[in-house]
Amino acid sequence: MILINPALSFWYSLYQVELTDGGKKNKKAVVLTKERFMEEGDTLKIKAIAHKIYFGIGLGKKNE
Repeated sequence: MILINPALSFWYSLYQVELTDGGKKNKKAVVLTKERFMEEGDTLKIKAIAHKIYFGIGLGKKNE
């Protein structure tokens, strides 16, 4: 179980996602991001924080 500090939850969201790295095998991870609404197909630039935990910065929506 991952807990997020209540003060951080005002600015950040926590998502369980499936990552794709340029055609390699997909892997599941948890992403902490400022993006409030994410959908399948959205693009993030990620930085590893810990094993299977990443910080993500939104690069674009799937419809853009």
